[in-house]
Amino acid sequence: MIGLKRGTVKLVPHNPKWSVLFEDEKQLLKNTFGNIIISIEHIGSTAIPDIPAKPIIDMNIGVESLEIARSMKEKFEKLGYEYRPFVPGHTKEELKWQELYVKGPEANRTHHAHVTVYGNNYWKNDLLFRDYLRKNSVRAKQYAELKTELVEKHADDRGTYTKNKEQFINDTLEMARKDSPLTEGQIKYLATIPDEKKMIVKPFNPRGLDIANQVIANIKSVEPNLEVLLLGSLPLKISGQEDIDISAFCIKSEQPKHFDNFKKLFGEPTRQGKNSIGWDFEKDGFSVSVWLTDPTAETTKAQVEVFNLLKNNPELLREYEKIKEEAKDLSYKEYQRRKYEFYNRILKEFAAGVKIQ
Repeated sequence: MIGLKRGTVKLVPHNPKWSVLFEDEKQLLKNTFGNIIISIEHIGSTAIPDIPAKPIIDMNIGVESLEIARSMKEKFEKLGYEYRPFVPGHTKEELKWQELYVKGPEANRTHHAHVTVYGNNYWKNDLLFRDYLRKNSVRAKQYAELKTELVEKHADDRGTYTKNKEQFINDTLEMARKDSPLTEGQIKYLATIPDEKKMIVKPFNPRGLDIANQVIANIKSVEPNLEVLLLGSLPLKISGQEDIDISAFCIKSEQPKHFDNFKKLFGEPTRQGKNSIGWDFEKDGFSVSVWLTDPTAETTKAQVEVFNLLKNNPELLREYEKIKEEAKDLSYKEYQRRKYEFYNRILKEFAAGVKIQ
């Protein structure tokens, strides 16, 4: 089912059992390395349905640093992996973003573990390429045709085979970036969410409004001239995560003047954005986020615009709540992806003058 002689190329039809083999190996690695591993993703052609692939399971393993990646060598070897500091067809410059461990003897390689810094460009590009081909069957078919053509010429030279796919891969990545329904910032944020984090959906709880009003009153007592707005699911009175999102609006250049008052109320900030400062805390069973944020920033304007669209359009609000309800069986990352796609769609329709009601 899997396994290929080192340095050679052979393509076989897609086998749905490859995803099962990936999950088995993923669990083995997680059991071995524990919290050292942030995330493991199935990449390469064995992760793309309906196209032929070399029968080797490729995995991206995300860790905090390459130093950690190198420190994993001994445990990898105990699992039957071999450390490969050099890969045919790749320069040292190309390999500086990963540490490669391969499983199986030279006559029958079965797994490639690409250990890299979680969320870096190497990580994001592999996932972007995979996800684009999963969603675009025409481009996936073109890739399959290219691979079939190359294997006929370079069956015994995997380095040259790999090198000759580079232009297609780079072109596909460019297509994916232009076609992506997500912004660069959204993609970066999704990359920081652990795969294991689960989505929790709870019915609307009116008690949250009382808590939110208390927090807002505290802010207004020290900053009476700032506009303060309760955003998110709570003021829309729909299902959510029992979280309270409060934004106090102030242009970035003026934020230092107000910082001390917020610090007195909420302590040291827990998050720092490009145009905002955030405080996270628990209050009476609710997760509260307070932001001192620039209302002229594009992300802030989009957030407020989405909130107003949902507040004023019952059909959109029902669609949004449905996304939340269906997220009960999803990971938090997948929920965020679907939410972002929904946000971006309605913002695009609004900007184009499409009637949304």
